[in-house]
Amino acid sequence: MKISSLIRASIVVFCVSLAVSADSPAWERLIEPTEPDTEAIAKAANPPPPPTAPEPAIIDHRDARQKEADEKRAAEATKKAAANEERRAKKAEEDAKKKAAAEERRAKKAEADAKKKADAEARKAAKAQKNAEQAAVAMPVSEPEPKPAEEGAKTELTPEALKLMETIRAEEEKKAEEARLMEEAKKAEDDKKAAEEAKIADETKRAEDAKKAEDDKKATEEAKKAEETKKAEEAKKAEEAKKAEEAKKAEEAKKAEEAKKAEEAKKAEEAKKAEEAKKAENARKAEEAKKAEDARKAEEAKKAAEAQKAEDAKKAATAPAEHSAAAVTPAGDDADAPAAEQYDDPAADAEDETDSPTGPDAVEIVNPVRQHTPRQQLIHALPQGIGIRAGVGIGGFAGYDHIPFQSSVLGDPDAIELGASLSVGVGIVYAMPLNERMSLSCELQYSIYTAYAEYLRKSDRSLYEAESELHTLEIPILLRMTALNAAILSDLPLYVEFGPQIGFNLREKLRLDTRKWRPDNNVFAIGPALGAGIAIPDYDILVGIRGYLGLMKTEKHGGRPWSVQVSITVFGM
Repeated sequence: MKISSLIRASIVVFCVSLAVSADSPAWERLIEPTEPDTEAIAKAANPPPPPTAPEPAIIDHRDARQKEADEKRAAEATKKAAANEERRAKKAEEDAKKKAAAEERRAKKAEADAKKKADAEARKAAKAQKNAEQAAVAMPVSEPEPKPAEEGAKTELTPEALKLMETIRAEEEKKAEEARLMEEAKKAEDDKKAAEEAKIADETKRAEDAKKAEDDKKATEEAKKAEETKKAEEAKKAEEAKKAEEAKKAEEAKKAEEAKKAEEAKKAEEAKKAEEAKKAENARKAEEAKKAEDARKAEEAKKAAEAQKAEDAKKAATAPAEHSAAAVTPAGDDADAPAAEQYDDPAADAEDETDSPTGPDAVEIVNPVRQHTPRQQLIHALPQGIGIRAGVGIGGFAGYDHIPFQSSVLGDPDAIELGASLSVGVGIVYAMPLNERMSLSCELQYSIYTAYAEYLRKSDRSLYEAESELHTLEIPILLRMTALNAAILSDLPLYVEFGPQIGFNLREKLRLDTRKWRPDNNVFAIGPALGAGIAIPDYDILVGIRGYLGLMKTEKHGGRPWSVQVSITVFGM
């Protein structure tokens, strides 16, 4: 009975062992078909196309058509490089997708394996417990017959059953340990494969990146060479165009120079002809003037002879008879000639007198009319046109109420009174003649008016300085005329000028010792100007003195600017 029970227990243990072995992950790994590596198969089936290097641009300097073909080839090479780069990027993207899918499948498979393992462990534990219970129930009990157990008491196992259960448990633990070791070995192998695959993928990626960088470098160098070649060609063409332009300009300059020389020669010829014509005209006019002068002299001589004849006749009528007889009867060789014959030809006598210009009678006859001297001709000569005027003198501010320089702030009741200081002006002039004695002068000048004073404070004998400086832009409109029959040194005519002077106050600066400030100026200014001086006609220069007095204050508490300047105006600049 005991032997049969042991046999049955052995059979049960063997069946449990088979069941546990069948449910183990190692057994599943042996019977499970391996999944082929689709990524490797895809790579082997579709190897990446070799990178196509862009065709080098063929440089030829024959004509524009060849240049256009070179540019087209360069564009196609760039386009091919871009297409290769796009294919490479797409392939890398597909490889990344495949790798991600493989990782996802591997994760799902590991999750399924863990789930299967947990289910197998649970089934194994449930089956072992069930077999142990069945073995314990089916084992016969020998004598003595057991007494019926009381209700609620526990069933006690025999030593053989306990030993069998211990054996079964030890076997299960051994198999579980083997399964754990196999699982760890499998996990280590999977990690190793994953590391190798990652390393291979990394090396592949690095190789691809290096190849891509090399391709990019080659493409960049080729593009750079093409660009340099293009720039060199353009520079050469630009240089040729520049040389052609310079040659063209040199030719045009040469032609212009020749035309200029021809024009100058023509002008010189015309000027020569005009000079000869002018000389001939002057000679003709001189001849006509000489003839007119000779005729005038003859007429004056004739009139003088007639006057002398009339005077002699009058004297002869009033003289005594004997004196008359003696006068008409000359002595000597001319005694036979009548006295009247001396006046028969008065024109001949005048002719004889004109033939002797040094005679006293000729001088008296030539000057019956007053002639103009050079001094009288220069009286009305005023310079005209555009000129430059510069003046320097004294100036200041009239009617200044001195409120800005109230010395009460210094401890004294009196104000600082500004005195006259430097005044300068410079500008341009345009003189327009009105008649022989008057001209209208319009000017635009920049002027500076300054005033200065010192103040001695009585309390501590401290000395303070006050200063005002005004910058203006002025427009004098003056009527200038020469003084009638007045000149200096016989050839320097006097002139007087007067008129309004319009101005614009640009800026003013006030200073009291070390304190400086700008007042709120009035913009507009106006006042009369009066001057006099001498003209130097030979050099178109006016030298004189001019005064000006403003009618408006520069600002609320300011004064009216005034100045007296010695000026010089030069025309014909």
